[in-house]
Amino acid sequence: MSSDEDKGMEPDVLASSLREGLEETQDLLDFLAMKFEGPLSHLMTVRRKGGLFSKKSSVHEITLRFDDRHFQISRDSRGFVSAKIMKEVRGIVLKTELVEVEEWIRHLAQELARQAERSAAMRSALSQFILE
Repeated sequence: MSSDEDKGMEPDVLASSLREGLEETQDLLDFLAMKFEGPLSHLMTVRRKGGLFSKKSSVHEITLRFDDRHFQISRDSRGFVSAKIMKEVRGIVLKTELVEVEEWIRHLAQELARQAERSAAMRSALSQFILE
């Protein structure tokens, strides 16, 4: 792995990439779904909501699952966004922590960087994410 790729896998760079996309789109859930559906689709569940006659369904909830940590972000019916980090052991959620969106982004970026250290496939997926 080159030094440029090493820098791209740092949590600060990943978090910055997530924040930058939010500033451009103004909708974090739609942005995350769009960015992660390709490279991280095997780790992600996206729930969309749309009315019977609506042309576009919006993202209602995203869950990213890494080993024993799950990251969930959702929008309620009033449009408020909430973020959770869950600790799971053998299919049972032992702890759910409600966090601010900025903190959620930071923890997600740290987890993505950890995963990239362990897996060449994840490193490649995250490189794709950063470059898009």
